[in-house]
Amino acid sequence: MQDIPVDKEVRFVALGAEEIGLVGAYRYAETLTEEEINRSFGNFNMDMVATNWEPADTLYVNVVDGQANNVWYQANAASNTLNNDILFLFQRGASDHVAFHQVGIDAANFIWREPGTHSLEPWYHTPEDTIDKISTEKLKMVGDLIFTSVTELDY
Repeated sequence: MQDIPVDKEVRFVALGAEEIGLVGAYRYAETLTEEEINRSFGNFNMDMVATNWEPADTLYVNVVDGQANNVWYQANAASNTLNNDILFLFQRGASDHVAFHQVGIDAANFIWREPGTHSLEPWYHTPEDTIDKISTEKLKMVGDLIFTSVTELDY
């Protein structure tokens, strides 16, 4: 993205310790200054976005309070631009996006789920979660969605 002429600051943040209480996300969010929080449009949290588990054919946009926010609006607009219908707004607050929501930044967690049951892949957070369970097609779909969301931010 460095060669794209945009007037935005995009941060790619790898957060650790999700399984022991999201401490990486909370630590990072707590270090943001008020200025950084105020100029933040949103937090796009990616989680298992390349699963090849076939029943998971809907990309859930999990928001803490279940209400559409900047991240949902931007992702939905990007989905429309890309002419795909894979997004589903869902209320769930159990990932790194929660810490950003709590400091006042619109946030959402993107994760593939099975529609209807809302199930995740059976190997989620297990030792069976291995590289052979990657779908390059789903990864590209999410990459295109986020790229379009970020480069065409409308605020």
